[in-house]
Amino acid sequence: MGRRSQAGFTLLEAVVALAVVSVALYLAAGLLREAQVLSAAAGRQLTDPLAGVVAARLRADVQGADAVAPPAPGGVWTSGPLCLAERRHQGLLCWTAAGSELHRSFLGEAGGTSDATWLRSLVAWRWRLPAAGLVDLEVAYLRSAEPWRWRMSGPPSPPAPSLATERLRLALRGGGRGSGW
Repeated sequence: MGRRSQAGFTLLEAVVALAVVSVALYLAAGLLREAQVLSAAAGRQLTDPLAGVVAARLRADVQGADAVAPPAPGGVWTSGPLCLAERRHQGLLCWTAAGSELHRSFLGEAGGTSDATWLRSLVAWRWRLPAAGLVDLEVAYLRSAEPWRWRMSGPPSPPAPSLATERLRLALRGGGRGSGW
């Protein structure tokens, strides 16, 4: 009766408990690494060109315009400046590709001007007038890569940027035609 009544754990019970704790720590470390990678990706997206914001600004500008000035030949793609005449703001609004940047500039009738860079990783820019009152836009840019997966065989290598293309077909709605369809 002496050996069975002693308190404590057997060696087998201690090894099993240690194995369970090791598996739990391994899984927790994987989750922490995944959280670190996602956090780094979120930080990169904050410094990335915000394509959604650029597309929304382009959409608002084209839909608020009265006309494209000067009118381009219908259906022919061009990479030149897209200039929009706006009676509402009394001026000319131009989107221009300059190297790897997309600029938006406003030339007011009263002489005021403003210029801002909206996209810094531009690869290609083109537009056309497929029909009266319509504008097709294509903007290709480099988007930072998706978060990479944690690998068992060492630290992850930084991902390469990927090419993204935004295509928009927009209607000119300015000139008193309202903002709705």
